[in-house]
Amino acid sequence: AALAERLDRRFEVLAERSRPGRERHASLVDVLDDTVSALDGDEHDLLVRMTAFPSRFSLDDLVGVARGREGDPIEVALGRLLDRSLVVRDGGAQPRYRLLETVKLFVRQRSAPEQVDAVDGRHAEWCLAEVGDDPRRFLYDFDLADWYGAHFDDLRTATHHLRRIDRPEDAARLTAASGLTVHSDSGARAAEVLGRVRDQLSTVADDRLAAQLHLTAVLCGCLLYT
Repeated sequence: AALAERLDRRFEVLAERSRPGRERHASLVDVLDDTVSALDGDEHDLLVRMTAFPSRFSLDDLVGVARGREGDPIEVALGRLLDRSLVVRDGGAQPRYRLLETVKLFVRQRSAPEQVDAVDGRHAEWCLAEVGDDPRRFLYDFDLADWYGAHFDDLRTATHHLRRIDRPEDAARLTAASGLTVHSDSGARAAEVLGRVRDQLSTVADDRLAAQLHLTAVLCGCLLYT
């Protein structure tokens, strides 16, 4: 907890100029401030929306979260952010993108709280839409299982957001959708999902959703305890 607090205070620490040699590090704040301030409205809007992703994302992912925004096409604004080195492109046949943690933290701290909540909410809605509400898919749809596995960090982040804004049943639906994924994945993920099930069962009033959570716990247990 102490380490996490210090990480969130990295700009406050960098701004302290009392020690010799601190000026070069403190200049990072000025560089980020100048770079972000120079963005036009479309670029800044897209950059803020990107901060909702906890890790790497594809162009399709970005389109899903940013759908409905007005202004320049997403590809154009993304290209300009890449040119400014605010976004990093990871190579490969299907390139993925990411924000450096320092950039993400800077943008979120400099954005209005309601704007941050809005982009986090849009990210959660995108996850819910991708998962769907047909419980049969949660057990037999390997395409969904593959997508869930590739976006495990996104779904963890969306679950935390939904619980924070008092939408426990939507959060539980994201957890219930993980059964097939964790059953065929690593023990670490299964243990994490099992912990979520324990936390969420008491928050769910829908018996069918509670049953889905129990079944998800069984699938996690089969992996962990066999």
